[in-house]
Amino acid sequence: MTSQPSLTLWLDPGLETGWAAWRPSAGLFTSGYVRGVIEAGELADEMLSLADENGAVGWEAFTIRPGSSRLALDTTALEVIGVVKWVVHVTGSLVLPQLQPDSRKLGEKHLRTVGWHRPGPDHVTSAASHLLSYLLQERQLPAYLLGKITRKQEQRED
Repeated sequence: MTSQPSLTLWLDPGLETGWAAWRPSAGLFTSGYVRGVIEAGELADEMLSLADENGAVGWEAFTIRPGSSRLALDTTALEVIGVVKWVVHVTGSLVLPQLQPDSRKLGEKHLRTVGWHRPGPDHVTSAASHLLSYLLQERQLPAYLLGKITRKQEQRED
């Protein structure tokens, strides 16, 4: 388990960048989306500046493969990642290990249970799912939220 940042921000970068943030000291989860590369950078700067050099940001692994013609036309996700890496550098924050697209399934399974599901664009749900998956994998989810997941699983078994 790594030490817990004062703010963990997860991004699903693209033309519309979904984001989800967790502030453990306040027990506060927030999420939303922004449009545009600069706007995503401004969001990251604003959020990570709240963390007093103890912030962390992650995003889904982004791999360009031969034959990915859609990716050849739109580089916005890569541009967002580049801008956010600069913000991380300036704020003294931490870049979290990139998660593979499938890793969000763990978080998707429990978003509603912990109360983090928000209606809206898929990018927001994806960012929240990745954030929850990361927090579960790193054992950084607080006991009261783990308890909700455990109770839900026990109900399914009955």
